[in-house]
Amino acid sequence: SRRGVRVDIFAHADAAREALGFTPELRLEGPIDSVVPDATTEHLLATLREALSNVAQHANASKVDVVVECGDDVMLRVVDDGVGLPDRVDPGGGLRNMERRALELGGTFSVRPGDRAGTVVEWRVPLG
Repeated sequence: SRRGVRVDIFAHADAAREALGFTPELRLEGPIDSVVPDATTEHLLATLREALSNVAQHANASKVDVVVECGDDVMLRVVDDGVGLPDRVDPGGGLRNMERRALELGGTFSVRPGDRAGTVVEWRVPLG
């Protein structure tokens, strides 16, 4: 049997610690291990990796919150308190990959400025 999705999410957050200089805060809600299919899990983890890598490379953040919620869909939100989005987001970069992964699974992807600073990345994919 494979490891739980939660375990993998924690492992990814931990792996990003060195590049970020701190550990992301995680909040996981819902029956993630039992309802997220393998294919979706793969995309979810890749998106999380990509999002954290983006923050480490560009945001100059001191805090990152990662939320994964499961209901009718699975939602990944990565919020940082960094410098925000550049005026011209590189369309060949990680954002496009994350969006493609969401669309492939019939989901949605959005990037917006945070309430006070930084960036909010939200990736949402239907379950079942």
